[in-house]
Amino acid sequence: MFKIDLHVHTSLGGDSFIKPHELVARSIEVGLDAVCVTEHNSYALSEPFVDISRETGFPIFRGLEYNAAEGHLLIYGVKAGKGDLPPKLPMQRAIDWVQRRGGVAVPAHPFQKDMLGTCVGDRVLD
Repeated sequence: MFKIDLHVHTSLGGDSFIKPHELVARSIEVGLDAVCVTEHNSYALSEPFVDISRETGFPIFRGLEYNAAEGHLLIYGVKAGKGDLPPKLPMQRAIDWVQRRGGVAVPAHPFQKDMLGTCVGDRVLD
């Protein structure tokens, strides 16, 4: 079994104080086998991790955390560049956009009601 943190921020995105090279050391220290860097609304901010992963031999995947109208989505498997995914789409439209491109979208904060608004509520998103 692998332990992978699929929702990691760094100082590059401003949502964390941890610097890119420190992320690898800390991840290993806490027993992780890999991480996925998911900076807010930017796939490009995780670009340096391609080289860091290669240099260290530690697996680092790339995704992004998208700010949808009703909350945040983690997006994997889509290389969304600036301007590709319009800002603040309704959550279901953002999920549809991701799925059309072969990716996966998951609510980033499923247990924080304020981050999901009424979008998920009693219904299931496709």
